[in-house]
Amino acid sequence: MELQRLYYDTANAAWPTSMAGLLKMVQPSQVLFGTDFPYVPTAPQAKALEKNGLSAEALAAIQRDNATRLIPRLSA
Repeated sequence: MELQRLYYDTANAAWPTSMAGLLKMVQPSQVLFGTDFPYVPTAPQAKALEKNGLSAEALAAIQRDNATRLIPRLSA
């Protein structure tokens, strides 16, 4: 399926129902942390993501590692 080849962000969608549906379709390696800052604060997005029962590895990938893999200069 073509949608399984795309990358997705968590902007205002890190809630359990949204994340469960997304993670049934794609691997955590295709999900990036995102917010709708300044319209939606970052902290509630981060807390919601942490409440999804993800492994520490998947959470770290979504929060940072996937972005630095796609855009290496972010790791500097």
